Amino acid sequence: MEILQKIFSNNKSSNIGPFFLFPYTLYVLQFIHPPAAGGGTPEVMAFLNGIIVHGSLSLKNLVVKFTANVFAVSSGLPAAIQAPIITYGSVSLHSTVCTI
Repeated sequence: MEILQKIFSNNKSSNIGPFFLFPYTLYVLQFIHPPAAGGGTPEVMAFLNGIIVHGSLSLKNLVVKFTANVFAVSSGLPAAIQAPIITYGSVSLHSTVCTI
């Protein structure tokens, strides 16, 4: 128990996160898959209304959005997780249905 208290009470390493993880968030979204930027809820709503937005429900979108969200939250950015969770569910269900 003392070891955990020492680890979590040490705040010296928490200031390093924004400097190292924020550029990775930008790199992942800008160069690997730019359509993954944003929450993704409008794309899901468009798909439910019958409009196909190419690249919005792909596994690449899921991986990039998840990685960027992890980097953004880890670096201390004020990022919400509700909208990406909607996209995670819709992409996983769409991928499952399309492979069957």
